[in-house]
Amino acid sequence: MDQIQQKSWNIFNNDNVSQKDKLLALKIIKETCESKFNLIEKGPSVMALNSLQERVEKIESNNEFR
Repeated sequence: MDQIQQKSWNIFNNDNVSQKDKLLALKIIKETCESKFNLIEKGPSVMALNSLQERVEKIESNNEFR
């Protein structure tokens, strides 16, 4: 995502690029920022959910042998 943002900033700062392309570059920058924030926000809850699922699977597998 950082490389995408860097390339988009290069496009935006290039004087030979049309206004339309500059706006598209800004849109990409905005979308990558939103994606980063979503990952940061939802990352811990997803990790907790995965941990919980692993624990449930261990309990289920232990109960199968009884």
